[in-house]
This record gives sequence, C-alpha cells and structure tokens, in this order.
Amino acid sequence: MAVLEEALAAGCQPVALVSHGCLVTLMLRELDPAFGFGDWVRMTTPDVCRATRRDAAWRVDRVGTDA
Repeated sequence: MAVLEEALAAGCQPVALVSHGCLVTLMLRELDPAFGFGDWVRMTTPDVCRATRRDAAWRVDRVGTDA
C-alpha cells in the first residue's frame, strides 16, 4: 500500500496495478472494507476494478462486467 500512496502523492494519476486475484482482493479490501470474499468469488479472468478516493474514503467498483 505504501507504493500506491507514494505514487498518488507524486501526482501520478491514474495508477494501474496488476496482480493475482487473491492479492488484488486483499489490496482492494484494505482500501474499501466492503470489498470482500463475495467480490473475489465473482472475479473473472481478466477482471478490472476501479478504486476512487474522495477525501480519505475509497470506493471500489468493478469495471466492464455485469456484476
């Protein structure tokens, strides 16, 4: 998570992170506690999620899926 905060602090936007589904789920859950096991189960290969931050709050949404 430190590298994400560092990239955002440097003004790097948007930031793309690519990883395995389990690791991505853990990272997204760190940003948005509402993202959890059910979201991991519904992930497809490949899958795209968008994390947006407003003030200190993060929101995670899946992009380009029927979920």
